Amino acid sequence: MKKHLIAFVLLFTAISGFSQDVKALKTTAEEMYKHSVNKDFEAVTEFIYPKFFEILPKEQMVEGMKQMLEGNDDFKMEITNTALDIEVGDIKTINNGHYTTLKQNYALKIIFKDVIPEDSSEMFIDMYKKMLNTEDVTFDPKDNSLNIIQQIDYIAIANDLTNNNWRFIGASQPEIMDKILAPEVIKELGL
Repeated sequence: MKKHLIAFVLLFTAISGFSQDVKALKTTAEEMYKHSVNKDFEAVTEFIYPKFFEILPKEQMVEGMKQMLEGNDDFKMEITNTALDIEVGDIKTINNGHYTTLKQNYALKIIFKDVIPEDSSEMFIDMYKKMLNTEDVTFDPKDNSLNIIQQIDYIAIANDLTNNNWRFIGASQPEIMDKILAPEVIKELGL
């Protein structure tokens, strides 16, 4: 009986610890997204895995985000609130670090400066569906904008370098992942 109780306590502790990791991970992802919506790009960089800044300095990343959202002579973009629908993969422990994949929704509004005739809106919708690999693109003639919801893939990392706090890198750029992550991490995550 005592062995069963010890086994139950160990199992409960493991499950409880895992759910806390997933909860902390989701909370961290939500915070990063909130800062993106608020255009607090300096705060967004605090959620990026520090090794990423060996490839792209923090200041350049902030400037790039500002330029992307401020747009140009043709349009401007806004990151908007949406249900994130966060999906967390299996958390792997590798070399004293914790790694997982994460998928979440990302909502973007592109406001065009030149009026898009409604009969041309389908062409823009189709173009952005293909370009951003999503089916969730709509045109709003009231403000001459496209509203896009796209699923973004991240790799979440908690290790000594992050003080065991969850930090993120995009999972869609293998050439960057190869420079940041050990080959065994990439293999274990199935990337």
